[in-house]
Amino acid sequence: MIEKLSTFVHTKKKFITFCVGNHLVFWIELLLTFLFVSFVGISSLIAYGIALVVGYVLLFSFHRSYTFKALDAQKRRLVYFTFSTFLFYLINWILYSVLVTFFGIYYILDGNVKEELKIFRLPFLLTLVFLGYLFLVIPNEVIEIIILLLILWLIFILIYLYRNNEKMKFAVKKIIGCCKRW
Repeated sequence: MIEKLSTFVHTKKKFITFCVGNHLVFWIELLLTFLFVSFVGISSLIAYGIALVVGYVLLFSFHRSYTFKALDAQKRRLVYFTFSTFLFYLINWILYSVLVTFFGIYYILDGNVKEELKIFRLPFLLTLVFLGYLFLVIPNEVIEIIILLLILWLIFILIYLYRNNEKMKFAVKKIIGCCKRW
């Protein structure tokens, strides 16, 4: 088993180095975003953009020196790297923007909702996640997902309507207590 793992690591050294470099730069980007937002006080999207630029420089330097051990400075490598990195950073930035927008809406609405309506946190959050996903990709199972969300909303509406029913009060209180703390 150890021999197989050793062989895999040795033959896949570039891939592993590539993954380690990307992972390290990812955490550096998150740390920079956090520092810019928390201590400088700029918008999270602008902070993330600055972190991506810094991450790009670090990533190119890391991969050129450690992953591919290229000591020459060929413009072609820089062009390919820039294009592929820009494409993936664009995808990351879009996903980040969607998440910030949708979850920002969730927290704004959650803070202004009456306590008794907080039972609807789970279906509301799942609906927002679905809408965010739908914004990016139209899944093949869109009808099934909508039906599932409608059933979930119906169940929570029924629980809300029967919250004061004497026969079901104990079970409904436990469900409401669980869903309020989502």
